[in-house]
Amino acid sequence: MALKGKMKDKLPISLDTLLLIILILPHLRYNDIVVALLVIATAVYLTLDIFVPAADLADSASVSTRAKLLFMARLSLVTLIICVVVLGPLMANIVLWLTADPKSDPYLIAYLKHDGAIQTEEAIKLLLQGKNPYAEDYDNTLVARFFFPYLPLNPAIYHYVYLPFTFLLSLPVYIGFTKVLGWYDQRLVYVIAFMVMLLMLPQLARSTERKLSLLVTVGLNLLLVDSLVYGMNDVLVLSLLLLTTYLLHRGWRRGSTIPLALACATKQAAWFFLPFYFLFQFNGALCLRGIASLIKKTYPFFLVFAIEHYVYLPGILLFSLPFHVLSTTLWGFYDQRIFYLAIYLCTVLMLPFLARSPERKLSLLAAVGLNPLLVEPVTIGMNDIAILMSFLLAAILLLKERRSLSALALGLGCASKQTAWLFIPFYLTFLMYRPSKGSRLNQVAKPLGILLLVMVIIVGPFVAWDARAFIDDVFSYPAGTTTPIYPIRGYTLGSILLGLGIISSPFERFPFWILQLVFGIPLLLFLLRCQLVRNDGARMFVCAGFFVLGIGFLSRYFHYNLIGVVTTLITVGVLFEPQEEREKGYIAVP
Repeated sequence: MALKGKMKDKLPISLDTLLLIILILPHLRYNDIVVALLVIATAVYLTLDIFVPAADLADSASVSTRAKLLFMARLSLVTLIICVVVLGPLMANIVLWLTADPKSDPYLIAYLKHDGAIQTEEAIKLLLQGKNPYAEDYDNTLVARFFFPYLPLNPAIYHYVYLPFTFLLSLPVYIGFTKVLGWYDQRLVYVIAFMVMLLMLPQLARSTERKLSLLVTVGLNLLLVDSLVYGMNDVLVLSLLLLTTYLLHRGWRRGSTIPLALACATKQAAWFFLPFYFLFQFNGALCLRGIASLIKKTYPFFLVFAIEHYVYLPGILLFSLPFHVLSTTLWGFYDQRIFYLAIYLCTVLMLPFLARSPERKLSLLAAVGLNPLLVEPVTIGMNDIAILMSFLLAAILLLKERRSLSALALGLGCASKQTAWLFIPFYLTFLMYRPSKGSRLNQVAKPLGILLLVMVIIVGPFVAWDARAFIDDVFSYPAGTTTPIYPIRGYTLGSILLGLGIISSPFERFPFWILQLVFGIPLLLFLLRCQLVRNDGARMFVCAGFFVLGIGFLSRYFHYNLIGVVTTLITVGVLFEPQEEREKGYIAVP
């Protein structure tokens, strides 16, 4: 029954065949012979697809000879259809151009050929005469007779707008055709680029269905085909960009810069491809550094953000040390994200232990592991993943009744970043109201002692080293009470007050700590009460998440990475389903 349902949901034809039937329709506008050829070829293609769908043609080395032949037959049919659609009207247009004497009729000039193609041909002639195509006028050429609606004269006669590679690439083709055949048309270069593009397209996909779909979608694109027949040069830029993508796809990163540079030397539109290319090439690292450099030059106050203050607690520094030593010893370099990546992987591996059913285990993996507000901060080097791992590890150890180890794990998180401190009240509440023979105070005394001891051992030496510098970096600077002042940033009440004009500058001092006390304490009491209604791991994570959100909103800064912490805590709480919770129950507090 499941198989029947699966077959029923499947399309009756492959995606490439559906695209072919839709995209061929606008091209059925030529003489009857061409239309008949296109219809017959499409019908044959449809017949092949009905009997052997493209999805059934595997691309592995073990594919049968019959399947290879069927794929080649469909590929050949698509190529034939595209060639008829493109080359037919193109060659007819070129022949008409060469035989109709367009010099006598400006309307005929505009109908047969784009003025950019005409001007490029004239630019080649000027170059061969030793003249600068950008310095010369085109008033004595066909460009001047190109019909331009509402204008008495084509303004292009005074300007050649394309970049040099357009005519430099065409130069050898021009020389070869004029010497051998005695004529030349700029569209010959564009059709060669188009055919090269068709050869590359199947290499950008893995499945046969996608290979064929790519060919059909691009090769029969009416807007692209018409612009090619008319003589616009966009297909040349597209072919170079596709070649760039193909070389990247093959792993030839350095080689891919050549066709990209040529595309950028052909037409200005290719320049818009550059940011995305560099983002792909360098995984965003170079782009981010460039953006940071630009921001620093534009807004000099950003220069003082971190050069005078180290705002993190010592735990991050100490825990990263072994990774630094190992990486520099083995590979000769170190990136702090190596440590964060290791933490992220450990976090992902721990998630299934927080749930009982397979559905919730997988949901946790997907919801947390793919959370963009968690993943992106890891990729650019933010350290929130470290405290999240400490929360998860502390919860798992609690469920295993390893309270001392659980407190140790949370203590390590609290010695790494101040955000982890907001988790402590909900953690202690969870311990205090769990079923136990001892008093509630005894249940939290030892774990709290271990947590504080860990923090003293890790943080204490740095406080003793220079207490004033430590307090200034870790507390005063983020609070905006030192000079230079940390600006108001992110999703905070401060940004709203700044927008309303109540705060005049992001560098203005403002007592956010008063708001945190006035509103934070009632919020904490309310959330603890919510947790006590059902004191389980789920409520602990959810309530902690909302507390971080509330305090963060009332802070001087609250960046998107902290929103990632909030969403992760709440997500874990919603999907939290440990077996131990169900077996042992919870204590309801009236």
